[in-house]
Amino acid sequence: MLVTHIIPSLEIGGAEKTLIKLIKNDKKNTHIIICLLREGSMSYQAKTIGAMVYSLGLKNFLNLPVSIFKAINIIKSSKPDVLVTWMYHSDLIGGIIGFILRIKVIWNIRNTDAISARGKFNKTYLLMKICAALSYLLPHKIICVAKAAKNQHISYGYDGDKILVIPNGYEFDDIQEIKQESIRSIYHIPIENNLIGSVGRFSRFKDHQNLINTAEIMLQENTKLSFMLVGENINEDNHELTSMIEKTGYRNNFILIGEVESLKPYFNAFDIFCLHSKSEGFPNVLVEAIIYNCLCVTTDCGDAAEIMNDNRFVAEISNPLDLASKLKYALNLKSDEIYNIKFKLRSKIQSSFNMESFIKRYNDVYESVK
Repeated sequence: MLVTHIIPSLEIGGAEKTLIKLIKNDKKNTHIIICLLREGSMSYQAKTIGAMVYSLGLKNFLNLPVSIFKAINIIKSSKPDVLVTWMYHSDLIGGIIGFILRIKVIWNIRNTDAISARGKFNKTYLLMKICAALSYLLPHKIICVAKAAKNQHISYGYDGDKILVIPNGYEFDDIQEIKQESIRSIYHIPIENNLIGSVGRFSRFKDHQNLINTAEIMLQENTKLSFMLVGENINEDNHELTSMIEKTGYRNNFILIGEVESLKPYFNAFDIFCLHSKSEGFPNVLVEAIIYNCLCVTTDCGDAAEIMNDNRFVAEISNPLDLASKLKYALNLKSDEIYNIKFKLRSKIQSSFNMESFIKRYNDVYESVK
Protein backbone atom coordinates (compact mmCIF):
# COMPACT_ATOMS: atom_id res chain seq x y z
CA MET A 1 0.00 0.00 0.00
CA LEU A 2 1.22 3.53 -0.79
CA VAL A 3 0.63 5.99 2.04
CA THR A 4 1.08 9.73 1.53
CA HIS A 5 1.54 11.89 4.62
CA ILE A 6 0.88 15.63 4.65
CA ILE A 7 2.58 17.57 7.47
CA PRO A 8 3.54 21.24 7.93
CA SER A 9 7.29 20.51 7.83
CA LEU A 10 9.94 18.08 9.01
CA GLU A 11 11.51 20.39 11.56
CA ILE A 12 12.21 18.66 14.86
CA GLY A 13 9.04 18.11 16.89
CA GLY A 14 6.94 15.39 18.48
CA ALA A 15 4.67 14.73 15.50
CA GLU A 16 7.61 14.79 13.10
CA LYS A 17 9.61 12.32 15.20
CA THR A 18 6.59 10.03 15.40
CA LEU A 19 6.14 10.11 11.64
CA ILE A 20 9.80 9.20 11.10
CA LYS A 21 9.52 6.29 13.56
CA LEU A 22 6.32 5.12 11.87
CA ILE A 23 7.93 5.03 8.43
CA LYS A 24 11.18 3.51 9.72
CA ASN A 25 9.43 0.59 11.40
CA ASP A 26 6.65 -0.03 8.87
CA LYS A 27 7.96 -2.82 6.63
CA LYS A 28 4.59 -3.37 4.95
CA ASN A 29 3.91 -0.08 3.16
CA THR A 30 5.63 2.57 1.03
CA HIS A 31 5.52 6.19 2.23
CA ILE A 32 5.60 9.65 0.67
CA ILE A 33 5.81 12.87 2.72
CA ILE A 34 4.47 16.21 1.50
CA CYS A 35 5.59 19.21 3.60
CA LEU A 36 3.30 22.22 3.37
CA LEU A 37 6.05 24.67 4.27
CA ARG A 38 9.67 23.52 3.99
CA GLU A 39 11.32 20.14 4.32
CA GLY A 40 13.16 20.84 7.59
CA SER A 41 16.08 19.32 9.46
CA MET A 42 14.56 15.81 9.66
CA SER A 43 14.10 15.56 5.89
CA TYR A 44 17.43 13.81 5.36
CA GLN A 45 16.50 11.20 7.95
CA ALA A 46 13.17 10.60 6.23
CA LYS A 47 14.86 10.10 2.87
CA THR A 48 17.47 7.80 4.42
CA ILE A 49 14.77 5.40 5.61
CA GLY A 50 13.18 5.29 2.17
CA ALA A 51 10.49 7.98 2.11
CA MET A 52 10.12 10.36 -0.81
CA VAL A 53 9.85 13.96 0.45
CA TYR A 54 8.27 16.94 -1.33
CA SER A 55 7.97 20.55 -0.22
CA LEU A 56 5.17 22.88 -1.31
CA GLY A 57 6.83 26.08 -0.08
CA LEU A 58 3.61 27.48 1.38
CA LYS A 59 4.41 30.92 2.83
CA ASN A 60 1.05 32.62 3.37
CA PHE A 61 -2.60 32.52 2.47
CA LEU A 62 -2.00 34.20 -0.89
CA ASN A 63 0.03 31.34 -2.33
CA LEU A 64 -2.26 28.65 -0.86
CA PRO A 65 -3.95 27.91 -4.24
CA VAL A 66 -0.55 27.36 -5.89
CA SER A 67 0.54 25.05 -3.06
CA ILE A 68 -2.69 23.05 -3.25
CA PHE A 69 -2.24 22.74 -7.01
CA LYS A 70 1.31 21.38 -6.46
CA ALA A 71 0.05 18.88 -3.92
CA ILE A 72 -2.74 17.70 -6.23
CA ASN A 73 -0.22 17.09 -9.02
CA ILE A 74 2.07 15.10 -6.71
CA ILE A 75 -0.81 13.01 -5.41
CA LYS A 76 -2.38 12.44 -8.84
CA SER A 77 0.94 11.22 -10.26
CA SER A 78 1.79 8.93 -7.32
CA LYS A 79 -1.75 7.58 -6.79
CA PRO A 80 -1.60 6.78 -3.06
CA ASP A 81 -4.07 4.42 -1.44
CA VAL A 82 -4.60 6.73 1.53
CA LEU A 83 -3.72 10.24 2.73
CA VAL A 84 -2.63 10.71 6.36
CA THR A 85 -2.60 14.32 7.52
CA TRP A 86 -0.77 15.58 10.61
CA MET A 87 -2.10 18.57 12.61
CA TYR A 88 -4.83 21.08 11.84
CA HIS A 89 -3.39 22.89 8.79
CA SER A 90 -2.60 19.60 7.09
CA ASP A 91 -5.94 18.13 8.15
CA LEU A 92 -7.84 20.95 6.46
CA ILE A 93 -5.73 21.15 3.30
CA GLY A 94 -5.29 17.39 2.97
CA GLY A 95 -8.96 16.82 3.66
CA ILE A 96 -9.94 19.17 0.83
CA ILE A 97 -7.44 17.54 -1.55
CA GLY A 98 -8.69 14.07 -0.64
CA PHE A 99 -12.28 15.17 -1.23
CA ILE A 100 -11.39 16.60 -4.65
CA LEU A 101 -9.41 13.51 -5.73
CA ARG A 102 -11.71 10.98 -4.03
CA ILE A 103 -8.89 9.53 -1.91
CA LYS A 104 -9.52 8.22 1.60
CA VAL A 105 -8.18 10.61 4.27
CA ILE A 106 -7.08 9.93 7.84
CA TRP A 107 -6.64 12.96 10.09
CA ASN A 108 -4.07 12.88 12.87
CA ILE A 109 -4.64 15.06 15.97
CA ARG A 110 -1.49 15.56 18.05
CA ASN A 111 -2.50 18.04 20.75
CA THR A 112 -5.13 18.18 23.46
CA ASP A 113 -6.07 21.80 24.02
CA ALA A 114 -6.18 24.52 21.36
CA ILE A 115 -7.34 27.12 23.87
CA SER A 116 -5.14 27.10 26.95
CA ALA A 117 -2.13 29.02 25.65
CA ARG A 118 -3.88 31.92 23.92
CA GLY A 119 -7.61 31.64 24.57
CA LYS A 120 -10.38 31.17 22.03
CA PHE A 121 -9.41 34.09 19.82
CA ASN A 122 -6.34 32.64 18.16
CA LYS A 123 -5.71 31.23 14.71
CA THR A 124 -5.10 27.68 15.94
CA TYR A 125 -8.43 27.57 17.77
CA LEU A 126 -10.34 29.00 14.81
CA LEU A 127 -8.68 26.52 12.44
CA MET A 128 -9.54 23.68 14.81
CA LYS A 129 -13.20 24.76 14.88
CA ILE A 130 -13.29 24.75 11.06
CA CYS A 131 -11.84 21.23 11.10
CA ALA A 132 -14.42 20.21 13.71
CA ALA A 133 -17.26 21.28 11.42
CA LEU A 134 -15.70 19.53 8.42
CA SER A 135 -14.84 16.35 10.35
CA TYR A 136 -18.26 14.94 9.41
CA LEU A 137 -17.44 15.30 5.71
CA LEU A 138 -13.72 15.17 4.91
CA PRO A 139 -11.89 12.45 6.90
CA HIS A 140 -12.77 8.76 6.95
CA LYS A 141 -10.99 8.20 10.27
CA ILE A 142 -9.45 10.50 12.87
CA ILE A 143 -6.48 9.31 14.93
CA CYS A 144 -5.93 11.00 18.30
CA VAL A 145 -2.61 10.53 20.04
CA ALA A 146 -4.19 10.58 23.51
CA LYS A 147 -7.48 9.83 25.25
CA ALA A 148 -7.51 13.38 26.59
CA ALA A 149 -7.19 14.65 23.01
CA LYS A 150 -10.12 12.51 21.89
CA ASN A 151 -12.40 13.73 24.68
CA GLN A 152 -11.41 17.36 24.22
CA HIS A 153 -11.93 17.35 20.45
CA ILE A 154 -15.31 15.67 20.74
CA SER A 155 -16.26 18.51 23.10
CA TYR A 156 -15.04 20.95 20.42
CA GLY A 157 -17.50 19.42 17.96
CA TYR A 158 -15.53 16.70 16.14
CA ASP A 159 -17.30 13.61 14.83
CA GLY A 160 -16.70 11.20 17.71
CA ASP A 161 -17.75 8.16 15.67
CA LYS A 162 -14.66 8.53 13.48
CA ILE A 163 -12.13 9.03 16.30
CA LEU A 164 -9.85 6.34 17.64
CA VAL A 165 -6.85 6.64 19.97
CA ILE A 166 -3.40 5.37 18.99
CA PRO A 167 -0.69 6.39 21.48
CA ASN A 168 2.86 6.69 20.22
CA GLY A 169 5.12 3.66 20.02
CA TYR A 170 8.66 3.44 21.38
CA GLU A 171 11.79 1.41 20.84
CA PHE A 172 13.33 -0.08 23.96
CA ASP A 173 16.70 -1.36 22.83
CA ASP A 174 19.99 0.53 23.10
CA ILE A 175 19.35 1.78 26.64
CA GLN A 176 22.85 2.83 27.56
CA GLU A 177 23.83 4.07 31.00
CA ILE A 178 25.92 7.23 30.91
CA LYS A 179 27.55 8.46 34.09
CA GLN A 180 25.90 11.50 35.64
CA GLU A 181 29.30 13.06 36.21
CA SER A 182 29.86 13.55 32.48
CA ILE A 183 27.02 16.09 32.19
CA ARG A 184 27.51 17.52 35.67
CA SER A 185 31.19 18.18 35.09
CA ILE A 186 30.63 19.76 31.67
CA TYR A 187 28.21 22.29 33.16
CA HIS A 188 29.97 22.66 36.54
CA ILE A 189 27.04 21.51 38.64
CA PRO A 190 28.03 21.23 42.33
CA ILE A 191 28.21 17.62 43.46
CA GLU A 192 25.89 18.31 46.41
CA ASN A 193 23.12 19.75 44.21
CA ASN A 194 20.11 17.79 43.04
CA LEU A 195 19.54 18.28 39.33
CA ILE A 196 15.97 18.82 38.07
CA GLY A 197 15.66 18.64 34.29
CA SER A 198 13.24 20.11 31.77
CA VAL A 199 13.05 19.22 28.06
CA GLY A 200 10.90 21.12 25.59
CA ARG A 201 10.91 23.98 23.13
CA PHE A 202 10.10 27.45 24.42
CA SER A 203 6.38 28.03 23.90
CA ARG A 204 3.31 29.08 25.86
CA PHE A 205 2.06 25.50 25.85
CA LYS A 206 5.23 24.27 27.58
CA ASP A 207 4.72 26.88 30.33
CA HIS A 208 8.33 27.53 31.37
CA GLN A 209 7.00 30.27 33.64
CA ASN A 210 5.43 27.52 35.73
CA LEU A 211 8.78 25.75 36.13
CA ILE A 212 10.62 28.98 36.95
CA ASN A 213 8.06 29.98 39.57
CA THR A 214 8.29 26.47 41.01
CA ALA A 215 12.07 26.69 41.12
CA GLU A 216 11.90 30.01 42.97
CA ILE A 217 9.65 28.48 45.63
CA MET A 218 11.99 25.52 46.08
CA LEU A 219 15.19 27.59 46.07
CA GLN A 220 13.86 29.82 48.83
CA GLU A 221 13.97 26.73 51.05
CA ASN A 222 16.99 24.93 49.56
CA THR A 223 19.63 26.53 47.34
CA LYS A 224 21.35 23.19 46.67
CA LEU A 225 19.24 22.65 43.57
CA SER A 226 20.09 23.09 39.91
CA PHE A 227 17.52 23.39 37.12
CA MET A 228 18.68 22.33 33.64
CA LEU A 229 16.48 23.42 30.71
CA VAL A 230 16.95 21.72 27.34
CA GLY A 231 15.17 22.49 24.07
CA GLU A 232 14.72 24.69 21.05
CA ASN A 233 15.19 28.40 21.84
CA ILE A 234 16.26 27.61 25.42
CA ASN A 235 19.39 29.75 25.50
CA GLU A 236 20.88 33.07 26.57
CA ASP A 237 19.57 34.77 23.42
CA ASN A 238 15.99 34.19 24.57
CA HIS A 239 15.52 37.40 26.52
CA GLU A 240 11.96 36.55 27.53
CA LEU A 241 13.17 33.38 29.21
CA THR A 242 16.28 34.90 30.81
CA SER A 243 14.19 37.78 32.13
CA MET A 244 11.86 35.31 33.87
CA ILE A 245 14.86 33.61 35.45
CA GLU A 246 16.58 36.85 36.50
CA LYS A 247 13.47 37.92 38.41
CA THR A 248 13.80 34.90 40.72
CA GLY A 249 17.15 36.10 42.06
CA TYR A 250 18.63 32.62 41.53
CA ARG A 251 20.16 32.95 38.06
CA ASN A 252 23.16 30.76 38.93
CA ASN A 253 20.87 27.82 39.70
CA PHE A 254 19.63 27.61 36.09
CA ILE A 255 21.50 26.04 33.17
CA LEU A 256 20.18 26.72 29.66
CA ILE A 257 21.30 24.08 27.17
CA GLY A 258 19.39 24.70 23.95
CA GLU A 259 18.57 22.00 21.41
CA VAL A 260 20.67 18.83 21.58
CA GLU A 261 21.15 15.89 19.24
CA SER A 262 20.64 13.20 21.89
CA LEU A 263 18.73 13.43 25.16
CA LYS A 264 20.09 10.19 26.61
CA PRO A 265 22.97 11.66 28.63
CA TYR A 266 20.74 14.43 29.98
CA PHE A 267 17.98 12.09 31.11
CA ASN A 268 20.59 9.96 32.82
CA ALA A 269 22.05 12.99 34.60
CA PHE A 270 18.73 14.30 35.94
CA ASP A 271 17.75 13.36 39.48
CA ILE A 272 14.20 14.23 38.43
CA PHE A 273 12.69 15.00 35.06
CA CYS A 274 9.93 17.60 35.30
CA LEU A 275 7.22 18.06 32.65
CA HIS A 276 5.62 21.45 33.40
CA SER A 277 3.34 21.98 30.37
CA LYS A 278 -0.15 23.41 30.43
CA SER A 279 -1.12 21.45 27.29
CA GLU A 280 0.14 18.25 25.65
CA GLY A 281 -1.32 15.50 23.54
CA PHE A 282 0.55 12.33 24.33
CA PRO A 283 3.71 13.64 26.06
CA ASN A 284 6.53 11.90 24.18
CA VAL A 285 9.24 13.41 26.33
CA LEU A 286 7.70 12.02 29.53
CA VAL A 287 7.69 8.49 28.11
CA GLU A 288 11.24 8.91 26.82
CA ALA A 289 12.36 10.02 30.28
CA ILE A 290 10.75 6.93 31.81
CA ILE A 291 12.41 4.68 29.22
CA TYR A 292 15.79 6.12 30.19
CA ASN A 293 15.12 5.49 33.87
CA CYS A 294 14.31 8.99 35.07
CA LEU A 295 12.26 9.63 38.15
CA CYS A 296 9.50 11.86 36.79
CA VAL A 297 7.11 14.54 38.04
CA THR A 298 4.54 16.05 35.68
CA THR A 299 1.62 18.40 35.43
CA ASP A 300 -1.78 16.90 34.62
CA CYS A 301 -1.53 17.67 30.89
CA GLY A 302 -2.75 15.43 28.08
CA ASP A 303 -2.40 11.77 29.04
CA ALA A 304 0.46 12.42 31.49
CA ALA A 305 -1.53 11.40 34.57
CA GLU A 306 -2.62 8.16 32.91
CA ILE A 307 0.97 7.39 31.96
CA MET A 308 2.25 8.00 35.50
CA ASN A 309 -0.73 6.30 37.21
CA ASP A 310 0.43 7.75 40.55
CA ASN A 311 -0.95 11.05 41.88
CA ARG A 312 2.09 11.55 44.09
CA PHE A 313 3.95 12.67 40.97
CA VAL A 314 1.19 14.61 39.17
CA ALA A 315 0.62 18.31 39.87
CA GLU A 316 -2.14 20.67 38.83
CA ILE A 317 -1.51 22.63 35.63
CA SER A 318 0.06 26.08 36.18
CA ASN A 319 0.18 25.61 39.96
CA PRO A 320 3.79 26.22 41.10
CA LEU A 321 3.01 25.48 44.75
CA ASP A 322 1.62 22.05 43.87
CA LEU A 323 4.45 21.29 41.44
CA ALA A 324 7.04 22.32 44.04
CA SER A 325 5.34 20.03 46.57
CA LYS A 326 5.45 17.05 44.19
CA LEU A 327 9.11 17.68 43.32
CA LYS A 328 10.11 17.97 46.97
CA TYR A 329 8.30 14.70 47.73
CA ALA A 330 10.22 12.97 44.93
CA LEU A 331 13.55 14.38 46.10
CA ASN A 332 13.00 12.93 49.58
CA LEU A 333 12.35 9.35 48.43
CA LYS A 334 14.81 6.65 49.45
CA SER A 335 16.92 4.96 46.79
CA ASP A 336 15.09 1.60 47.01
CA GLU A 337 11.73 3.37 46.62
CA ILE A 338 13.02 5.22 43.57
CA TYR A 339 14.30 2.00 42.01
CA ASN A 340 10.94 0.25 42.46
CA ILE A 341 8.95 3.20 41.10
CA LYS A 342 11.13 3.50 38.01
CA PHE A 343 11.18 -0.26 37.36
CA LYS A 344 7.39 -0.67 37.56
CA LEU A 345 6.72 2.37 35.42
CA ARG A 346 9.20 1.41 32.72
CA SER A 347 7.76 -2.11 32.60
CA LYS A 348 4.27 -0.66 32.14
CA ILE A 349 5.47 1.61 29.32
CA GLN A 350 7.23 -1.28 27.60
CA SER A 351 4.11 -3.44 27.56
CA SER A 352 1.68 -0.65 26.64
CA PHE A 353 3.55 1.48 24.12
CA ASN A 354 5.83 -0.82 22.17
CA MET A 355 6.62 -0.16 18.53
CA GLU A 356 5.14 -3.40 17.19
CA SER A 357 1.67 -2.60 18.54
CA PHE A 358 1.93 0.99 17.28
CA ILE A 359 2.72 -0.07 13.70
CA LYS A 360 0.02 -2.74 13.66
CA ARG A 361 -2.65 -0.29 14.78
CA TYR A 362 -1.75 2.18 12.04
CA ASN A 363 -1.78 -0.59 9.44
CA ASP A 364 -5.19 -1.69 10.69
CA VAL A 365 -6.53 1.84 10.15
CA TYR A 366 -5.07 1.98 6.63
CA GLU A 367 -6.79 -1.32 5.80
CA SER A 368 -10.09 -0.18 7.33
CA VAL A 369 -10.42 2.78 4.95
CA LYS A 370 -8.91 1.17 1.82
